Amino acid sequence: MRVAFLRAARSRILLAIPAVVMGCGGGTEPGNGVAAILASPNPLSLPQLGIATLEVSLRDADGGVVDDAAHVTFQSLDPSIVTVNSAGAVGSVGPVGTTHIRVSSGTARLDVLVTVTLVQSMIIGNAKPIAIESDSSVAIDALVLDVFGYPVPGAQIEFSVEPASLFAMSPTGVLSAAAPDATGFGTVTARSGTLAVSVPVAVTSTGAHRRVMTEGSPGAVGRGIDGILFATGLGGPYFRIDPSDESVGTFFIAGGDMVDAAPGTTAATAWVVGAPNGSVSEVATATGEILASVGGFTGNPRSIALSDDRTRVYVGTDLGFLYLIDAASRTVTATYQLNEAIWSLAPDAAGDKLYAAQPTRVSEFDLSEERVTRLFRPGGSARDVALHGTATLLIASEGIGVSVASLASGEHVDHLLPCHPQAMALSPDGTRLAISCATWYVALVDYPSLALRALHPVGGTPRQLAFTSDGARVIAANANGWFDFFDFP
Repeated sequence: MRVAFLRAARSRILLAIPAVVMGCGGGTEPGNGVAAILASPNPLSLPQLGIATLEVSLRDADGGVVDDAAHVTFQSLDPSIVTVNSAGAVGSVGPVGTTHIRVSSGTARLDVLVTVTLVQSMIIGNAKPIAIESDSSVAIDALVLDVFGYPVPGAQIEFSVEPASLFAMSPTGVLSAAAPDATGFGTVTARSGTLAVSVPVAVTSTGAHRRVMTEGSPGAVGRGIDGILFATGLGGPYFRIDPSDESVGTFFIAGGDMVDAAPGTTAATAWVVGAPNGSVSEVATATGEILASVGGFTGNPRSIALSDDRTRVYVGTDLGFLYLIDAASRTVTATYQLNEAIWSLAPDAAGDKLYAAQPTRVSEFDLSEERVTRLFRPGGSARDVALHGTATLLIASEGIGVSVASLASGEHVDHLLPCHPQAMALSPDGTRLAISCATWYVALVDYPSLALRALHPVGGTPRQLAFTSDGARVIAANANGWFDFFDFP
């Protein structure tokens, strides 16, 4: 993508600075009184793909100014390095090198030296942030690039990492943990001359993350009333998870892409989105058997939540419609339009308000007034939302991190994370937060400090998460065909 962009930029410059050799007017005829030509700047230095304009002054034999600018022509002596137009605008085509611009008027001539200098940048190509386990290592992929995005031959790169108590770095750029029990965060830096680039790095203890492969593509995961963990996936699988031995049972039911799930009205049931397609269903947690379905939505259901008293089910669709369902009769009792897709829902404990994560905002919907009463705009794209007690709203915002909003004042504070949040889960006691990221990581943080405790590179596409009932472990559904299990440090 970088190379394509730079080539496009080069094309625009070539169009803007055409290789015009002759200027307008009959400037090459003798006898126009010009004895000397002055140009500024002279010599001229340009960065690759840079543009500059030559300012020309004509003088007669006595040194006086000749007002005859129309009789000036410009010529590049090597158009493969720079081009020039009739107004004296010089543009670098790209290659590094030297040439001359010949300025002529009548019999007078001046050759201006032009030097095109190398434009360099530096990148670390590893997925960012870089995360390793304490018994592993990774080679840092650092490159010095020219203006077109190509590696600069022979560029010398030096590596360093901090703190030395946690990380070790070889002269060739291989990063490892300083000790078998090292855990924590630091910074890797690559340098070449005056260029330098730094990225965050994390090390986690070996064995703190386990992967359990399964059939299908897990997407949503939840914890039932009795602490039982269940999950759903793309294409119809239903999963029952036993945290004691980290085993996963798989049941295939008639469904489409089941993208969200919520506890049911009893310990034996759960609500899932997408079984069958375009519907939400109450299923048996033991087997995934569909007990009842509700359909007829405008748009595809994307999110689901239950009221604290488990009498109402809330459903949001990708076209921005909010539905209220009576849990006992399993019938729709009200429909509202919130305009934007609804990715996540969080009802308050009192049953008065509902918070909806939408692409550009979080909407506070008052159920008694039947309208949106307040908007939260943390920046980025709101992907998930959760309530911490009765006073605080947590927003997972892609491109930002986690925003903590006060429900009393409406003000929010953004906490940046080294990844792009997609979903989050609070521990049962509310002191810890697990966050899945679009950049193949799961982050574990303390609450309310939002201090990063661990960062795990899981690969694939981590989606929803859930804590075990004791809060000691986290389970993440990964759409690439597995579940990730983590010990909270």
